Amino acid sequence: MKGAEKRERLAEENTNALLFDDLDDALIGISNGLGRQALGVYDYDLMVEVFVAKGYKHEEAVEHVDFNVVGAWLGPMTPIVVFRFEEES
Repeated sequence: MKGAEKRERLAEENTNALLFDDLDDALIGISNGLGRQALGVYDYDLMVEVFVAKGYKHEEAVEHVDFNVVGAWLGPMTPIVVFRFEEES
């Protein structure tokens, strides 16, 4: 699913949901729960990958995502960020 399609799908559920700019490739779904409005859901590792693809070094991308994305409170419509469990060998 392309970025515009993802955004349209979320807007069908909640026109007030906020999305992070230029991170459509890391948008992995929509949260929805009883009594809660739908929110965009992003994958942390994919967000880092997006910034690495833009030319950031991995460490710079992690710092940018941590401070400017995960650390941003945009109100109750702030997207959710998922941190995956690490796979055990």
